[in-house]
Amino acid sequence: MHDINALWHDSSEKQWRAALDQYHQYITSSEVAVLDKELDPLDLGKIAQLDAEQWFEFLNNKYFPWKYTARNRLATTRSSLAKHKNRPNGISDLNRIKTSLIAAPVQNIEHCLKLATEIGGLGVAGASGLLSLMYPDYFGTVDEFLVLALSEVRGLPEHQQLQQMAIRINASKQPGGSSFSISLTAGVLLIQIMRRKAAENNKRFSSSFWTPRRIDKVLWAFGHL
Repeated sequence: MHDINALWHDSSEKQWRAALDQYHQYITSSEVAVLDKELDPLDLGKIAQLDAEQWFEFLNNKYFPWKYTARNRLATTRSSLAKHKNRPNGISDLNRIKTSLIAAPVQNIEHCLKLATEIGGLGVAGASGLLSLMYPDYFGTVDEFLVLALSEVRGLPEHQQLQQMAIRINASKQPGGSSFSISLTAGVLLIQIMRRKAAENNKRFSSSFWTPRRIDKVLWAFGHL
């Protein structure tokens, strides 16, 4: 099925799982396949045991390469992360963010996103990616691909906002176009949609399988078609 609108409204669980398989097939053949297998999902117990330097190394060598596959983007985000080492108590502060994330009130999307964006190099999209690995039952990764896929879904209460974001994304890809980044408000809205759809799928299919993270994978795959 190549119509996200049809999948969203009129499909079986078999079709949803087939769409999820599209994501796994894409990732398995990608350069981040090994990292994806290691990180998705994260073991919070192991993350909690990391000291400040180990947490920095995890972000620098594991999470950032998983999230930022474009070399120039990876370089700039790593440069921002490295600033923690150049500030007094910067590494300790980075560790404080980790401790707060592990104890975060996961129902509060805005609070969790704000907290994760305190990590140097992470905007809302990057923050959501980390949260989706830590708490797949509550968060999905928000990015341009997800927005473009959702903008094709008719009947969503957020349709107008999604269309406006899609227009800005497409404009940013034109010569001289302004760059696009997902705002905190938009990030909250997108994660709310994924939480709602996961709950709808579980109710409809009498299942507990669907999570915001799995919804985001399906949308990401459609955004790449």
